[in-house]
Amino acid sequence: DILNQPQGRSYYKSCHCSLAKNCGAFDLLSPGFFLNLTVGEMPRSHIFLFGFSDVQEGWFQNGLLEVLTGDATGQTFAIRADINDGPYRRIELFETPRRTIVAGDKVRLIAGCAVRRAATGDVLNDCSFPFIPGEDWLMSVPVRDDDNNGGSRT
Repeated sequence: DILNQPQGRSYYKSCHCSLAKNCGAFDLLSPGFFLNLTVGEMPRSHIFLFGFSDVQEGWFQNGLLEVLTGDATGQTFAIRADINDGPYRRIELFETPRRTIVAGDKVRLIAGCAVRRAATGDVLNDCSFPFIPGEDWLMSVPVRDDDNNGGSRT
C-alpha cells in the first residue's frame, strides 16, 4: 500500500534498532544467532517455555520469534523477555499473536541486539541520539550564577 510507507525518521535517546533491522548489515542466520525449535508448553498465548539452556539468559531479548509452521506461518514477533525459569527458558512476546500458535509448531528464535553505549561513547552500529535534550529543556532559562554550559554528558 503506497500510503503505508514510512516517511522520515524517528529520533530516540536509546538505540531503537533490532539486530534484524539494525543500522548496519548483519546475517541473522549466522551460527549462534538463531535457534530452530518446536513449541512445547505455552502457559499463555504470548509466553513460550522451551527446554534449551546452551545460550546465556537474555540472548533473545529484543530479538525476533518467527513462526515456521502452523496457522501463524510467516508471522514474526518481537521478543520482550528471555528468562531462565527453572528447567525451562521462558520467551515472552510484546504482543499476543493474532493467529494461534500451538504445541508442535516450529519457530525460529533470533538473537536480540544488546547495543549499550560505553563510557567512551563509541559503539558500532548504534542508532541512538543520546544528546537530544529532554522535554524539560524547553522550560530552562539562563541562571546568573551558572556558566550555563549544559552540564556533563556522562
